Amino acid sequence: IDLCGRQRALIEAAQARAEGAQALAQLARVSLVADLADADYGLRLCQVLLATARRDAASRDETARLAAISAGAGFTAPATAALADASAADGRARAAQQAGACAVQRKALVALSGLPESDLEQKTAPVRTDQAPTAIFNIAFIPADALRQRPDLWAQERAVLAARADIAAVDAARWPALTLNGSIGALRLRAGG
Repeated sequence: IDLCGRQRALIEAAQARAEGAQALAQLARVSLVADLADADYGLRLCQVLLATARRDAASRDETARLAAISAGAGFTAPATAALADASAADGRARAAQQAGACAVQRKALVALSGLPESDLEQKTAPVRTDQAPTAIFNIAFIPADALRQRPDLWAQERAVLAARADIAAVDAARWPALTLNGSIGALRLRAGG
């Protein structure tokens, strides 16, 4: 018989710990989704930077081609054409470096998502947009309800509840306990005469 509530408090503490563990599992899922979103954003940004680097390399190649024509006609010094060639080579190197960075981002996204790389390439193919979208909302403050939904804060709240239940159980343990014991068995008495 649980007169002082010790067993009830221990059960409440265990339930709070179990709910806290579930919240931490949810936190792991949310963290994975956030990592996936971050990796996807990183890959898309890398693709935009790669497109810019390729356009820059093409522009530098065209400049080098025109500088070579100008130097061949005698309008500019050969050193100017050599500098344009070096600039074009630098542009190509930067584009190749950016392509390598995008490959690393893609591999990271493959590792996080578990999707085959070919499927991932189709899903993350660059989409042409003419302008950046404008913000559709402004967050001035974070409501308390939003904070209560965070799994890590919820797990901490459950830990506090578990500690409070542990304290109640320890407090109840100070009081005398009433224990009922019994046994059931077969007993046969025989009297003979």
